[in-house]
Amino acid sequence: MGNKGLLKRMLPFFATFAVGIFVASFFVSIGSSSFGHSKSGKCRHEMQLREENLRLQYELDSMRHEQMNVPYFEGEDWEVPNVEEPVLPPPPAAGRVRRQKGR
Repeated sequence: MGNKGLLKRMLPFFATFAVGIFVASFFVSIGSSSFGHSKSGKCRHEMQLREENLRLQYELDSMRHEQMNVPYFEGEDWEVPNVEEPVLPPPPAAGRVRRQKGR
């Protein structure tokens, strides 16, 4: 009777476990995982991303540098605005409008 009771308790557990593994196999690759090699592949991928990031940063810096040397309108001379002109004070603040009672 003891073996039969143990079998009744363990059979649903193993059946549920097997169904869970079956469903998980649709989403995750279970067989032939390479745990030892994934670290070196990750490092290589990170290194490639860093190199690409540096290359893109260099291109962006060179484009900014080129834009600083080019006038706004090609064919027209661009003048630097006079910075020493006096700055006008801001206009006075508008007063508050109060509502009259009864309107």
